[in-house]
Amino acid sequence: MLERPNLKGFEQPKFQIGDEMIAYQMNWRRPQSGELLQKLEGAVKLLSDDKDLAFFEKENLLKTVLERENAGSWIQLPNSPLFIKYDTSFNEIRIINEEREAQADFTKVLGEDAIKKQAELYLKQLAENQVIDYQLYETAAMQLGYAMVGSGSFSQKVQPAQITSFRITYRPRLNGVELANAGIRMGINLAGVLTSLRVGGVSPEGEWKNGSLQSNIPNSRRKIAVTTNDLMSKFYNEKLQDGEVQVSYSKVMYAMPEGKSEAIVEPLLVISYSDLRTVDNHPVVSRRKTLAYSLTNPEAQPLDFDKPRVQHEGTEPLRKN
Repeated sequence: MLERPNLKGFEQPKFQIGDEMIAYQMNWRRPQSGELLQKLEGAVKLLSDDKDLAFFEKENLLKTVLERENAGSWIQLPNSPLFIKYDTSFNEIRIINEEREAQADFTKVLGEDAIKKQAELYLKQLAENQVIDYQLYETAAMQLGYAMVGSGSFSQKVQPAQITSFRITYRPRLNGVELANAGIRMGINLAGVLTSLRVGGVSPEGEWKNGSLQSNIPNSRRKIAVTTNDLMSKFYNEKLQDGEVQVSYSKVMYAMPEGKSEAIVEPLLVISYSDLRTVDNHPVVSRRKTLAYSLTNPEAQPLDFDKPRVQHEGTEPLRKN
C-alpha cells in the first residue's frame, strides 16, 4: 500500500486479542434512478469535454445506459469516444475515454508522486460531483499499478517495457480495515489526464459521526479472540497436509459472503493462495483460491469464496475483486 499524499502517519490496527471490531450491515444497493443518473453524469464530467457533456444532457443519452435492456452491457455514446457500462449486480459504473487512452505522449511524463497528487484531485472532484461520499474514502487505501508495453524478438534483445499509463485504486477503510467489495480505479495517462474510471460496489450502512461510520445493528462490537498469526498457522497446518501452498496475500478485510446481496459483515482474515502439486514430475499450480477466517470465533469454519454454489444461478451477485 502507498502512503497517500494527504494521509500521513496512518497506522493499521494491531488486531490483538481483546480488541474490538465493528460489524456492519452491508448490501449491493442500486440507488434510485435519479440519484444513479446524477452519479453517472458526475463521472462523465471528468472524462469528457464540456461541449460533449452538454450534447449528452440535451439528448438524454446517459439514460440509455441505465435502461434495463442495456444495464450490464458496454455502450458507446453516439459521436463520442466514451464507452460506458453500469453493472446492476454490483452498483458499479465503468467509463472509458477511448481517445484519451490512445494518447501516448512521452514528451510530457509525470512521476509517480505527481500522479498520486493528481489522483487525489480527481477523488475530490468525484465527491464534488456527488459520485462518491468522500467520508467513505477520506482514509481509503491507495494502490498503484501500471499499463506497460514492450518489444523484442528471438533474434534481438528484448527492450525494456515502457509505462503507458498508471492505474490508481482506492479501497475504503472502516475503522482502519479495508472494504474488499467497493472502491475506485482510475486510469491516468502519463500527462496526468484521467482516461478511465471504475467506481461503486457494496454499501455499508450506518451514520457518520466525527469521521467514523457508526454501525446501526445491535451487538455490532465484537471482541477479537484469536490472533492473525494463530489463524495463519491453522491455515498452513491444514493445507500442508495435502501438499504445498503459495500465499499471494493475507489481510484483515471486510468481505461480503459469496452469493449474498446483503449481510452483516465483520472483519475477517482473508487469505488468497494457490495449491502447488507435482504431477508426472512437473509442478502444477492451481487457480487462485480465497478463504476467510473469523477473528472473533476460533471454532468457526472458514468461509470458502470459491465453493461451488448448490442452488441454480439466480440474481445474487458473485464475489467482486
